[in-house]
Amino acid sequence: MAHLVSADYSHPIAQLTYRPGRGPTDYPDIYRIHVECREADQTDLLSTFEFYHGRVASVGDIAHYFAYCDHAEDVLIAETGTKMIGYARAGQARDWGAGVNSYWVDVLVTPYWRGKGIEDRLLTWLETRSHEIQKARPDNHYVLTAAASSLAHCHRLLLERSGYRLFRNHDDLALDTFEGLPKAEVIHGVHLRAAGKEDFRQVWDQCVQSMLEAYPTSGFGSEADYEAWCGSSSLSHRLSWAAWSGDQVVGVILSELRDVPVGDDTVCCGTVDQLEVSKEWRRKGIARALLLSSLAAMSGAGATVARIHTPTDNSYGACTLYQSVGFRLVKQQGYYVKECAPPTTP
Repeated sequence: MAHLVSADYSHPIAQLTYRPGRGPTDYPDIYRIHVECREADQTDLLSTFEFYHGRVASVGDIAHYFAYCDHAEDVLIAETGTKMIGYARAGQARDWGAGVNSYWVDVLVTPYWRGKGIEDRLLTWLETRSHEIQKARPDNHYVLTAAASSLAHCHRLLLERSGYRLFRNHDDLALDTFEGLPKAEVIHGVHLRAAGKEDFRQVWDQCVQSMLEAYPTSGFGSEADYEAWCGSSSLSHRLSWAAWSGDQVVGVILSELRDVPVGDDTVCCGTVDQLEVSKEWRRKGIARALLLSSLAAMSGAGATVARIHTPTDNSYGACTLYQSVGFRLVKQQGYYVKECAPPTTP
């Protein structure tokens, strides 16, 4: 484990040390760091895009996200004395498309200790660890990926000065009330209905096809994703809808409910995860009708708010569609990438 605590990570701050992760005994302090960072980074627990940092609402969530880590190899902790002030967590390779591997990088340092070089050193270690993991894989091109919202200024600055480029921006939108929503309009030649288990495979396959046409590297649509959706609130509450022309699916919306702890309350949030319409059926009002149908189902199932995100450069005017039914733009979520050459093997 010497590579984790080598002299390269020494620092003039008194009592600052770096050590490997120790497993579950670290989880309460890691969760505390997330809580301390929320105000500075304006972390949004309701967001559908702010995955990981925005999904950590309990110590149990930390345990979930660290379940597949080798704590001694894949986690580095920064401490002053015995108090944890930051950490980095390495991930395993994911398919970026075209045979390219992708490694997600996560670094978090409490606000007081930022700007002192700690987050830079954690990120440098994390990149080195990703290179080491890649050495065990076929010698090919790979990338490092990360995310930072437009309100998390420290994270964006860290990524930008470390050579990451903004790959894609997403608009993060919120619907604060279901009151006053218009009803879905009837579209000639198209029938809308909630997706049930009996036809969900056809609905799912159409959604995956439309998604991959627009975003080939999205990584969406695995069998594991399908099985998870089959057991989600989406089907039991009839939240996901499809537009049919005869026996053909021409549009799909996949939605679900999440109970999110926010402060002392729990918010029932409806989330739109996918909204796709076949190319030849676009700009006919199908997306709007699907959206309104799903929102009505969310409200009927107990949701009090709804969230959605969409690529900022969406050429079909998705953000305008969502705002037309009452969604407001909360912030933009930046997706960053750093391209890397294959690591050389001695």
